[in-house]
This record gives sequence, structure tokens and C-alpha cells, in this order.
Amino acid sequence: MKKYLLLLIFVSINLVSSCSPIPSALNSSILQEAEKLPKTGILKQRKNYVYLALDNQYIHSLYPIIQNFDNKFQKPPYFRKADPIGSHISVMYEKETENLNIEEINKSFNFTLNKLKLVESKGKSYYVLEIESHELEKLRLKYGLPKLLNGFKFHITVAIKEL
Repeated sequence: MKKYLLLLIFVSINLVSSCSPIPSALNSSILQEAEKLPKTGILKQRKNYVYLALDNQYIHSLYPIIQNFDNKFQKPPYFRKADPIGSHISVMYEKETENLNIEEINKSFNFTLNKLKLVESKGKSYYVLEIESHELEKLRLKYGLPKLLNGFKFHITVAIKEL
């Protein structure tokens, strides 16, 4: 019983430290601006990485709102290369697709907006806009993968800060 209680406390502390509360005004502002954007994207593949390419305004128009709350955050590095990936939702990682032929590349997928979250991982803080997409979940299941990527909800990374 003691071991179970200690494990429960440990897991609870880790969950709390990995996700911070968002001011309701910030969440409302982000969702209000994001509602103006298309809730659809095109499935793309780079090498074995599969993602949903989105309107780049998901970062360009939402990032300034976050900057007004915390100017230490930066835009994600998705626009720096000659052929940038831009705003996107990760759908399948390289290691998951090694032996798969994804037939749905260049097809459109829909999603709905959920909420803004602040997540800490690997020495960085990320503002991510969580989305819901039963279509993307079904796609992953079709190829024998769990419906969620690494057990986390699909999301759009809007801003990053080094800790």
C-alpha cells in the first residue's frame, strides 16, 4: 500500500510539473483568433515523418498574442529552412512509419480546436494548441498504431522558450 501511495504521489507531481496553468484571458484570446483559421490540413510526408500541413497563420497570428503575455517565448523554428515545414500537426514519427506506405498523403483531414496548454519537456517550455481529430486517430489505427502520438493529444506548437 505504501509503495502504491508513493508511486501515485510521484506520478501526480510529475504530471503537475510538466503542464502549467494557462491564464483564462490568454486561452480565450488564442481560441478566438484560431477560430478564424481553417480547421483542415493536408497530410504530408518528409522522409518517414508524417504531418498535417496547416495554414501558417496558426503560428503567425497566434504567436503575437502569446508574446503579449510572455515576451521570452519565440516562434518555433519551422520557417528557417529553404523548404520550411511551417505550421503543422505531427501525425506519425519516423520510427512508426519505417515499413508503411501511407496512402492518404496529400489528402485533407479535419480537426477541432480544444485548448491552449503550456508544457515543459527536455529543458524547454512549449505553448501548444491542443486539437481533436477522430480522422487522424482513425488513420493511425488503420496502420496498426495507437490512436494518439506517444499517448498525447494532437497539437500545434505555437511558441517555445528555453528554460
